Amino acid sequence: MKINALRDAVGEWDAGYIGDNIELTSKYLEILNRLEFLGKHEWCNYVPAESAAFEIGFLDRLASWIGNVDSSEDQKLLLEYAQRISFFSHQDFISLYRAAFCGPITRWVITQAGLRFSDPHFSRKLERELKRHTWYCPITDSMGINEFYHANHISGIEHRPSFSTLAMLNPINLAPDQTLLDNLKGFMKKPDRGPRRERPLKRLVLLEDFVGSGTQMKSAVKWAAQRLDIQILVVPLIICGPGMIVLNEMIDDYPSLLTASPVVEIGPDNLLGANGESENTWEQRNEMEDLANRLVSSHGIKEPFGYKETGCSVVTYSNVPNNSLSLIHQKVLKNRWIPLFPRSSRA
Repeated sequence: MKINALRDAVGEWDAGYIGDNIELTSKYLEILNRLEFLGKHEWCNYVPAESAAFEIGFLDRLASWIGNVDSSEDQKLLLEYAQRISFFSHQDFISLYRAAFCGPITRWVITQAGLRFSDPHFSRKLERELKRHTWYCPITDSMGINEFYHANHISGIEHRPSFSTLAMLNPINLAPDQTLLDNLKGFMKKPDRGPRRERPLKRLVLLEDFVGSGTQMKSAVKWAAQRLDIQILVVPLIICGPGMIVLNEMIDDYPSLLTASPVVEIGPDNLLGANGESENTWEQRNEMEDLANRLVSSHGIKEPFGYKETGCSVVTYSNVPNNSLSLIHQKVLKNRWIPLFPRSSRA
C-alpha cells in the first residue's frame, strides 16, 4: 500500500461511520494526522531506517506496514495501534540521562556518602562524591554511556566497561580471573592519569537504556555483585514489568550490595499478551492480541509478543528492543511482512 491509498482508505473508514458521535466521523483521519506529525518530527529520526534496504520516510513505511494485512478491520487496528507505540527520541534519552543523575543517583550517593543537608559544605561534598568517587558503567553496549557522561558533565574517569562484556570474558560459573579483577580494582583505586592524588571510586552505578525480560541484565549485575566488593546501584532508564521482577529477585539475593531505581517503568497496563493480564484497559487489546497471534501462521511472524513474550510496544531512536511486539520490527522474507520500524539485530 502507498500513502495515497492509505489516505483514501482512511477517508472511506470515516465516511462509513454510522452513529451520533460527530467526533468519530473523523476518527481515523485524526489518528493519521497525529502519526504524520510525529513522523515529520521525532519519529523521523530512526537510525536503522537510514539503510537503503528500507523506505526512509515514516509515512511510506506506515502505509506499507498497514498494507501487510488485507482486511479493513485489521488495517484499522494497525493504524490505531501505531499511535500507542512509545517512541523514545534522542532528546528523550538526554532527558533520561539527566533525570537518572539528578534523581535516583543523587539520592543514593547522598545516603552512601552519609551527607547531611545541614552541612555548610553539602553541595561541594555532593559534587565531589557524584563526579569523583562514583563509577558509571553500562550493563550492555547499547547504553550510550559517553553521552551520559557528557550530559551530566562528568570527567576524569577514562574507562567505562560494559559489564556484560566482563561477564562474558570471565563467566560467573568459572574461577575468578585474578588478572582481570586486579586490573579493575587497581583502576578503581586510582582512576586518574598522572601524578595527581588518588581519588578512588567508592561505588558503582550500572546503567542500561532499556530492560525488557531482564535476561541480559541478570548476568552482568550478578557478575558485578559477586566479583566486586562495592556498593552497586542499578539504574535502567526504561524497564518492563518482567525485567523489574528479575531485578527485585537479584536484590533479594544480594541485599547488602544491590539497590535499584529505574527511571521509567512500563507496567502490565501497557503490555500485551501474557504479561499484560487484565490490567491493560485499551479497548482493542483483545483484537490486537488476536491479530498478533494470527500473523504467526498467515505471515510467518515469530515470537508475536517479543522475546520471552514481554509484550511491550517500545521503539527507541537507535533500534527496536526485541521485547516489543514482532509485528513492529520483524521483516519476513519475500515481503510477507514489511516492518514499521525495521530492527537491527545482533544475531
